[in-house]
Amino acid sequence: EMAQTLAAGWKSANVWMHSAWVTSKGEKMSKSLGNGLSVPSVLAQKSAWVVRYALGGVQYRAMLEWSDQSLNEAQSAYDRISNFLERANRVIENQPDYAEVQSIDADNLPEDFTKAMNDDINVSGALAAIFTAIRSGNALLDDYAQNQNENQSNGIKSLIRTCVLQVRAMLDTLGLDPYSPQWRSNAQKSQDLGANNGASVEHKVLESLIANQLEQRAIARAAKDFARADAIRDSLTAAGVVIEDCAQGSSWHLS
Repeated sequence: EMAQTLAAGWKSANVWMHSAWVTSKGEKMSKSLGNGLSVPSVLAQKSAWVVRYALGGVQYRAMLEWSDQSLNEAQSAYDRISNFLERANRVIENQPDYAEVQSIDADNLPEDFTKAMNDDINVSGALAAIFTAIRSGNALLDDYAQNQNENQSNGIKSLIRTCVLQVRAMLDTLGLDPYSPQWRSNAQKSQDLGANNGASVEHKVLESLIANQLEQRAIARAAKDFARADAIRDSLTAAGVVIEDCAQGSSWHLS
């Protein structure tokens, strides 16, 4: 691969490493076995971000089992990450620019992330550290939504922004920051992660269904039909959807 790439005049990587096999149903993927997949066929199923996550989600010495399940798990990871960043964006109002994200050095990242990356590029451990940070960030967002003290709210808001910076910097280390130029064109000004950035059809359908339920709940509350409003909220909660009410209306995120 290195010889072919360099002979073609491309410098696609600074470091080359020999990785373990990509397998399918326990067998090595190879042209001779006829179990390989073309890039267009894979991208027809999921976004490039999701495919990259699925391919890079294990340590390079470990076998990578390619399956619909691995793709679906990568899609779930994208949904969790984008959901957190979307929630945070409503609080901090503007995402940090990419230059600020890149300026974060290893000393300012969570210790469990840097330890994992220094442990022979233990990507699984690094991803676990990212989702630990996201859980902490979601907890801060919950605190912010419930806090009525302006000074305390400003302090929590600052912590949320720091958490966003760390999460994005860790993702960027793996080439997965959804706001980086490689995933977002310069012409795209929207801070909404969904547009043109690999949001799945399933995610868009989910947003539409939940928006409809929230609208029905708002109608029920306006009519003082609180039993129906509570029933809608309970059904969404049971499905793993957390509803947050505030003066501006209702918002949601996955639990």
